[in-house]
This record gives sequence, C-alpha cells and structure tokens, in this order.
Amino acid sequence: MVRDQEGNDTQFVQELWRLRRRVADLEARERELQDARADLLSDAQDAAALLNVPTESSAIISPEGVILAINDTGAACLGRAPEDLVGTSVHDAFPSDLNATRMAKVSDILRTGEPAVFEDESSGALLSNRFYPIRDEHGEIVRIAVFSRDITEQRGIEEKLRASERKYRSLFDKSPSLKMVIGADGGIKDVNAATLESLGYAREELIGKDGLSFVVPEDRARAGKRLEASLRGEAIQAPETRVYAKDGSIHTFLCTPAVVVDDEEGTPTVLFSWTDVTERGETRRALHESEERYRAIFEESTDVIYITSRDGKLIDISPSAESLFGRPRLELIGSDVRPLYAEPEERVRFQREIEETGSVREFEVRFLGPDGNELHCLLTSSLRRDADGAVIGYHGIIRDITERRRAEDERESLEAQLLQAQKMEAVGTLASGVAHDFNNLLTAIQGFADLAMSSAEGSGHLYGDLRKIRSAADRGAALTRQLLLFSRRQSVERVPLDLNRTAEGLLGILSPLIGEDVAMKTELEPELRPVLADEGSMQQIIMNLAVNARDAMPEGGRLVIGTKNVDFDDEPASGDPGARAGEFVSLSVTDTGVGMDATTVQRVLEPFFSTKDPGKGTGLGLSVVYGIVQQHEGWLDIRSTPGRGSTFEIYLPATSARPDYSLRTSEHEEWSLTNTTGQGERILVVEDEGAVRELAVKVLRQSGYEVLEAGTVAEALSVFEEQEGHFDLIFSDVILPDHTGIRLAEMLLEMKPDLPFLLSSGHADDRSRYATIRGKGLAFLRKPYSLPDLLRTVRQIVAPN
Repeated sequence: MVRDQEGNDTQFVQELWRLRRRVADLEARERELQDARADLLSDAQDAAALLNVPTESSAIISPEGVILAINDTGAACLGRAPEDLVGTSVHDAFPSDLNATRMAKVSDILRTGEPAVFEDESSGALLSNRFYPIRDEHGEIVRIAVFSRDITEQRGIEEKLRASERKYRSLFDKSPSLKMVIGADGGIKDVNAATLESLGYAREELIGKDGLSFVVPEDRARAGKRLEASLRGEAIQAPETRVYAKDGSIHTFLCTPAVVVDDEEGTPTVLFSWTDVTERGETRRALHESEERYRAIFEESTDVIYITSRDGKLIDISPSAESLFGRPRLELIGSDVRPLYAEPEERVRFQREIEETGSVREFEVRFLGPDGNELHCLLTSSLRRDADGAVIGYHGIIRDITERRRAEDERESLEAQLLQAQKMEAVGTLASGVAHDFNNLLTAIQGFADLAMSSAEGSGHLYGDLRKIRSAADRGAALTRQLLLFSRRQSVERVPLDLNRTAEGLLGILSPLIGEDVAMKTELEPELRPVLADEGSMQQIIMNLAVNARDAMPEGGRLVIGTKNVDFDDEPASGDPGARAGEFVSLSVTDTGVGMDATTVQRVLEPFFSTKDPGKGTGLGLSVVYGIVQQHEGWLDIRSTPGRGSTFEIYLPATSARPDYSLRTSEHEEWSLTNTTGQGERILVVEDEGAVRELAVKVLRQSGYEVLEAGTVAEALSVFEEQEGHFDLIFSDVILPDHTGIRLAEMLLEMKPDLPFLLSSGHADDRSRYATIRGKGLAFLRKPYSLPDLLRTVRQIVAPN
C-alpha cells in the first residue's frame, strides 16, 4: 500500500478513478448505441440494419410476438441459427422465464406507444433490454424492435465502483484532516465534512466554485502557482495560505497536495490536505504584536525603562532617559549606572533590598540631572534570571517625581499655612471674647477708680494707691486693644494714607524708644502710592516692628524703615495665602540682630509666643501686626537668617485716592466735669454687666441726670412703656442676653423716631455690627471708657448746642 505525506492510501484513490473512467467509457458507448438506434428506427425500411450491431442481441418481432428478423449475436445467445428462428413465435424461441415479462412490455408499447427500457435475468445473466415501436406511414405500430445486452460484467464493475465510492467517501468525509479536490481549472470538485465544518460552508456553496476565490487576495497569486506546480506533479513546500470562512473570518492553512489523478474527462485533479494553523498563526501574530507593543511602550514611555547587568552596566534603556539624564541613549548604554546616583549609598541600599526580596517597588532615590541638579525618582525593579534561575541583572522602571515632590512640599506648606491661619483665627475668636469681657471689667475698674480718686483727692497716700490702680487698668486696656487688633475685631477707619508721612511722624517718638546703640534710618520711595488704611493701626505696626527689632539687637545694630511701590504681574511666591497679583505698597523694617531659624519663623506670629525671657514681653506684638495686616487685606513676608538679622515686609493694596490731611487738623474742644453736668434729663441705661451698669447709673445720677436702668432688651421695653417713652437718651450695651442693642434701637425708634441713642461695646466685631451702627447714624462709645468720656459723650447728645 502506498501512502502520501498525510497517510492517505494513494493506490486506492488511483484505482477508484480508473474504475470511474471505465464506467464512463461504457456509458458513453451506450449513449452512442442509443443515438444510432434512434436514427435507424426513424425509418422502418432501415430496421434490418439493426441486425448488424455486433455488441448486443437485436431482433424485430410482430405485435403478435412472431420473430421477423434476428441478428447473429441474438441467435447465438439462443443457441440456434438466425434462419431457424425467423417466423417462429417468441414463446418457442425465448426461454419461458423471459416470455411473460417481455410480452407484457410489448402489450404496454402497443397500448401507450412509448418505448420500454427494463432489465431481466436469464440463466444467471443480467440483461439490459430496450423495446422500441416501429410505425407505418399512418403512424400505426406494425413492428417492435428488441435490443438486449448482457450487462452482467458491467454491473459487477459498477458494484465495485459503488463499493469503492463508499469506501472513498467514508475515508474522505470522516477524515479529521481537511480535504479538498481541485481541478486543473482551479474549480473545487469535492470537499470533506471537516473542511465544511471548519469554514462554515455547505457543500453546494463550494462545489464548482473557483478555489482561489476563497483565498485572501494577498495569497492568491502564490496559491495559484502552487496549484499549477502540483498539477505538473512537482513537489512543493507547504507554506501558509489564508482562506476566508463563511463568517468573514480568516483561517490560515498549511496546504499539502496528496495525490494527482485524472478525472472522468481525463484532466488532472489534485487532492489537497489542509492543516488549520490559524491558532498557531494567531499565537505567532499575538507574540509579534506583543513584541511591537512592548517596543512601542519602550520607545514612547515617559518613564525610563532599563535593563542592567548585575554589576550595574546598562544593557538597554528607553529614549526617555535622554531628557532625564541629559545624555544620548547610545552613550548611556554600556555605561555604569552608579555615577548617575546623587548619593552612592542609595544604590547600595537598592541593590541590597532587591537581592533580599527579589523586587522593589517605588524605591525612592535621587539621581543627578543634566545640570547636576538632584532628581527625585521612584525605582520599581525586579531580578533578571537565566534559564537555570541564576540572577544575571535587573530590569525595571524609573519614574521622575521631582515635580510631584515639589508640589507635595508646596501642598504641605499650604496646609501648614492653612493650619496656622485656622489656629490664628481660633485664637483671635478667643481673644475677642476675652477682650469683650475684660473691657467690661476694665470699665468698672477705671470708673470706680475715678470716683474713688475724686473723693480721695487731697489724701496723698490713698490717692496715690488709687492712681496705681487706675494706671494698671489703663495698661490692661492697652493690652485689650492689642488683643482686638490681633483678632481683627477692633474697628478701624480706613482712609487714603501716605505711609511715608506716617513713618516720618513716628521718628521723633521712636528715637528715644530704640536707644542710642541702634542706628535708625529710613529708605522711603519719594513717589509712594497711597494706601487705604487706618493711621493708628499703621503707627501700631511700625511701633511694634521697631520695638521687636530693637529687642533682636541687644548689643546694638542698624534698623532700617523702608517703603516702595511693588507690582506683581503673577501671584508672588509668598508663604502667605493672601499674596496675589496687583499694585501694592511695601512697608519694611530690617534689623541686623540675632535672626531666627526656620522653626522660629513659623511660630513667631503666634499669639503669646516670644523668644524673650519670661516677664519681658506679652508675645502679642507681632501677632497684632499680623492681625492689622490681614484686616487691611495685605500680607506679611518674613526673611531671617540666624546671626544675620531679619526683615519684616508688609504689602498693602495701593489706592488711587489721594490723602487729605486737612480734615484732621481741627482742634478738639476742651471738656471738663463742669460742662458735663445734666439738667435733669431722663436717661435709660441698658447694660447686662452689673458692675458697669451700677457705675454708669451712679455717675450719671451724680452729674444731674434722672436715670432708670434695665439688664435686658425685654426689661428695657417694659420700662420704656411704663414711662410712656419719656426719655431724652437711651444708653445701651450692644450685646445683651436676649438680643442686641441695635435691635432695641430699631424697636424704640419705631415708637419714638427722634429718640437719641448711644450704644457701647467692648469690641466691634461682626456680632456688634459696627458698620450697621454707623450706617444708622447711632452714637457709639467704645469700652473701656473713662468717666469724662462718658459724661462728654452723653452731654453732646442730649444738649448738642
């Protein structure tokens, strides 16, 4: 048995095709005979010529079954001479087992006029019979032409052919490999079930179609050349061919010609065996695509991808390394990585960790950049091993996080600033509340001290003690004002101001305060822009900063007060969240003192923080400065170096309004207790603090006023209604337990629109609504107030003329 490369029985296939050709020859000869008979039978006169056909028995009989003519072949089959048979009945001449069947066929022909074709068997021989009617000129059937041929051998051949066909079809269709028969014209002559299943076609969708039409266009020319070579019997390789499946997908096959045979027409055909390698091709393509993707990632990655040997030699590195290290990639490849580290110890730590754990993730190191600057980077790396598992190097990714680290540092700085601002705000709120309560106490202390002093005047010892109490209360009031300035609750009057004029006006006061061992000078810009500020607050800033500078120079030094115009096109690089772009005026105080470290600079603005010895300062000086600056919508920069002094620079928004100092030159009228005496005017004092209320009531009554009192808004309304509104003045605290003095004024003014009102408060924050008080035209007296201030203010309101 001979088999091809795929294991097919090629001898069996060739024998099958030989049998097919023999059957085809026999069938062709049969068709030729039929055509000849048709021609001959068209004329009854030529019927005798049928007897000359040597390959089969032929005879002419009458409708009654009498033999009119018979050829030699037919007579020989019957074992008699032709002349002995002519004129005899078929019943006498033919075997009895044939007569009944054949005469029945004659009867059918006479009835229908149609030829009869049938088979019968006699003496073990299989006969193929054809009976044809012969007509006269009137169309009447007058004769029957009988043809009989022994087809026993042919039928045996056909049976063998069918058996071979079944065997071939079984092997062909049930083969797990894909089979296809292609003719010389490229047409598909046969396919097996495996091919149909693989490509999704029905058999009729392939048979007769051009086989190359199913091949992808790029592979058709090559496939056509292989088919031609196969038909010539040449041995060919089996390269891959891509074929379209019915669903449009592309399958890749290895096509091997199994055998070349001739078909029924004698033309060569090729039996192809197909091996579907689509998955293998897809795997190869996937691998190729994976390599391409890796290469693309390697070439285009913004992170640096590297491969090194174990001793630190760069085997490969991505192009992004050029911008990171400032050196050509080809120059880096083959070089030692250790000089790239800013700190060699970091390379040692990295290598120790990766050798111990097998990999490192986001290991932070510092590399040297193009200009020698330090780059903060993250290393993610793993060990490289050979086929035996031995470590041969490292590969991984370098990510530059320099900008991220800078942003994180800035964020931490901003968070610290926010925390500081929140802390300052919380302390400011606390200070504001403390100052409010403290001002009430100071009002009572100062007032009763003034009363006691007026009674003890002339008694030197007692009067001196009372003056000390009064002086201590004044210092407490000053401290309270600093708390309010720090907390930004102190009311200010912002007007166009020339900081040069303010600074120059303080020089005379500052010189003796600073001392002779400190050289003080000014560096003032001549054309300084005005600012919108409260002059007292600006004086407070300069005084506090100058005193702070003096304390920083215990052995003397130099102090400079400076001003200048500053423009910021972009947000300035300041640590203060209030810094912004725009036109500003700078006020700075610079000293050559001991300076401060970074930790001290961060805390120096905190209230009650001080670098001085205990008992030598309140720790509020710089906090007050910070509160005033924020109240004026500016910011403060501090620059200091230990041993080299400090600069405190304040930035305030510039204004286009010009200062007008003529409004501030009028002389204040001199007052005394003699011109503050009342004339029996009725006053309602509304104050929730008992001591303050008692003081105010007592002083006003002693000064000639008729005074009633209340501790809440509800009590005040009740007293007002009882007295039917007969009051010349309502003197009320702003903050009361059940409402505000402003609301009390609104309610009473609705009942008596021309009623005079005087409000008082220990601070003027959002709760006391100082702007609202001024907007409503109400008089205001700030706590702690002195007795002369109280009496002068009351007298101005009840007797303005």
